[in-house]
Amino acid sequence: MYCERVISEFENPFHMEILSDCTHVVESTNSGCGDEARIYIVCKSNVIENIGFQAFGCASCLAATSFLCRTVFGKDIKEVAEITREVFEDAFRDLEPAQRHCIDMAEALIKKIVELKIGADAQI
Repeated sequence: MYCERVISEFENPFHMEILSDCTHVVESTNSGCGDEARIYIVCKSNVIENIGFQAFGCASCLAATSFLCRTVFGKDIKEVAEITREVFEDAFRDLEPAQRHCIDMAEALIKKIVELKIGADAQI
């Protein structure tokens, strides 16, 4: 059984789309279960102005990727750098242990977004 957050994000994913005008793409794969997520980012002046995603795998993977996009949309990269694993742990606290791998994937994607250090003035 899926928790309420997973059901909500799965039924109403945030920006589940490929952005043809993206400036950056980050990806993560869970080698244990095969889940994959790809995030398309439009970033200008270090602000995530638009974001889209594709997720392949279980409902928890799609939900966590949607939640990640919802969380970082409109934020400066410095603000994204301050997002911790606890944000995802709290949002998905009711997940079954076998579904918690989606939190690992979301955390990996956040780190990859921050590592982009988008723009010449990105001093994180």
